[in-house]
Amino acid sequence: MPEVLQAVQQKIGHVFHDQALLLTALTHSSYASEQNPPVPWNERLEFLGDAVLEVVVSRKLYLHFTECQEGTLTRARAMLVNEKATSGYAVCLGLDDALLLGKGENLTGGRKRKALLGDAFEAMLGAVFLDGGLEAATAVVEKVLPTLDEGLMQMKAQDNPKGVLQEYAQAKNHASPLYTEVEGTLRPPHFVMEVRVGELTARGEGDSKKAAEVAAAQAALELLQERPSGEPIPEDSQEII
Repeated sequence: MPEVLQAVQQKIGHVFHDQALLLTALTHSSYASEQNPPVPWNERLEFLGDAVLEVVVSRKLYLHFTECQEGTLTRARAMLVNEKATSGYAVCLGLDDALLLGKGENLTGGRKRKALLGDAFEAMLGAVFLDGGLEAATAVVEKVLPTLDEGLMQMKAQDNPKGVLQEYAQAKNHASPLYTEVEGTLRPPHFVMEVRVGELTARGEGDSKKAAEVAAAQAALELLQERPSGEPIPEDSQEII
């Protein structure tokens, strides 16, 4: 464990004064219940870390998006603190490998379970807050938080994926996205549409052509988000989902 604890501290950029807090943050209830006597687990720290994460993200959004109103800020925050986001933060910091899990939980894929990983990140954040205060916790969040402008773009993409894909195509000097019907039935209504931007291709399904086009645009944006920043679309290959 000393090597594991040291590696985690290097990843998060915080050296704990109280190493017991770090150990508790990494302890899942399944592991704690197998010990004799039982040891503390990270549930209470998760409760605290959840609140800390909301405060840190809320402050950053408030200061960064000075023209946005409450509704937009609330939706942006929800996107940055949901289970999908926090589980990704946990993996980014290597918490998936460092967690102490019970034998059964470990064998059944606990290290890849999003809910468990998200809870672990919040517990770690709660531990950092107790050990080093709000600024130390903020520093940890800033290590994993996506660029806020990119986050806002993702939120806009959820609202209007076809519009955002059109903006992307124009910015990259591609022709407008080309939508093509791959298959369709009227009874029951079911359509599959394919969209092409440059050499990138994605598909979407829906109960109308319009819905299928929206799904295809969203699929294309998800492919683009998986690329390293600035990486161009290859000219000699296709990506289809």
